[in-house]
Amino acid sequence: MKAEKFIAILLEDEPFDPDVPDNPKEEIGKIFPTKTVRFGGNDMLYAPGLIQAAQAQYRSRNKSDKALAMKMIQCWPGLSDNEYIAILSGRCEVKPDGDSAVVTIKLWKE
Repeated sequence: MKAEKFIAILLEDEPFDPDVPDNPKEEIGKIFPTKTVRFGGNDMLYAPGLIQAAQAQYRSRNKSDKALAMKMIQCWPGLSDNEYIAILSGRCEVKPDGDSAVVTIKLWKE
């Protein structure tokens, strides 16, 4: 904690707790790690819809359907196979952002 902030806290009437972190969200991120990626879309490709279709395809028992789902989701390169599987199995949050999707992968779930 910076000295200026500490002095400001001392001058105010607020109780001071040295164990409270400056950024609580950062501390939660250490306990429950996540990875956020952006899957781009355009007028012809709605990324959240393609992710939903791939997740539905991945739930099939057929190996060829699972392989097709993996190929669909790997259109966006840069992730590991475990991260792609986490997306396909639903261990993520998908938020639409226009035609694109912001995907937050929960790395702490297995």
